[in-house]
Amino acid sequence: MYYWLSDTQVAKFQLFGSLLILTGYRLFLSLPQSPGSFLTVRWIKLSKKLFVGNLSFQTTENDITDAFAHCGAVEAVSIITDRDTGRSKGFGFVTMSEEDAAKAIAQLNGSQLDGRALTVNEAKPMVRRDFNGGGRNGGGGRNRY
Repeated sequence: MYYWLSDTQVAKFQLFGSLLILTGYRLFLSLPQSPGSFLTVRWIKLSKKLFVGNLSFQTTENDITDAFAHCGAVEAVSIITDRDTGRSKGFGFVTMSEEDAAKAIAQLNGSQLDGRALTVNEAKPMVRRDFNGGGRNGGGGRNRY
């Protein structure tokens, strides 16, 4: 079912049970539990996480924020570090709105930051690797019996 919503602009959204998808936003509805109570609507802006690779080991989260701020509001930045040494692994993640993320990919992929050509693309979910390569009950050795 499609509905029309007019606020500051007219936007089309689709109703899926109690979840509404509005361009760039998610709406959560809480239906009234008793007569006289009100419908509760919560708006959440949709965000996209971007992978940022080929970072210099000297690049800071503030450097990344400044670079991406030209494309829109930056919600979060994280540089992935080695847990033993605390040294940057040379990549990180930036979270922005979907529209700003698309701009950032188009403008910053291949651009220079701290003397390095950045790789900027949509982050993909981390895939769990199975480490059953050896050891006890790992399947890596021969069955002794």
